[in-house]
Amino acid sequence: IKAMISLDMVGFGSVLQIGTLPGSGAGSKKLAQALETQARALKLPVEKFQTPPWSDHVAFARAGVPAVWVWWCRDRLFHTARDGVQRVNPEKMRAVARVLLRYLMTNN
Repeated sequence: IKAMISLDMVGFGSVLQIGTLPGSGAGSKKLAQALETQARALKLPVEKFQTPPWSDHVAFARAGVPAVWVWWCRDRLFHTARDGVQRVNPEKMRAVARVLLRYLMTNN
């Protein structure tokens, strides 16, 4: 495994966030920077953040695998009864796919 990119909640939000677990190694930071570079090249609103210790990428980061969590943040309805599939924005999902494709094409 070269890296782990967790895509979670990529269908709704205002800012694309790319997070690393605090204390994760240089590989995770390098991965986050590379993804941020691709997002900025696509003119997406993007920022880095330190993730909480409870998401799908955490076990990988703790095992020394470069790992990040990518999501569109600031969704006030996240995990509420009104959070449903009807709120998914296909363009947000396409934007994340474009970031990943650009990353994969330049970092193989």
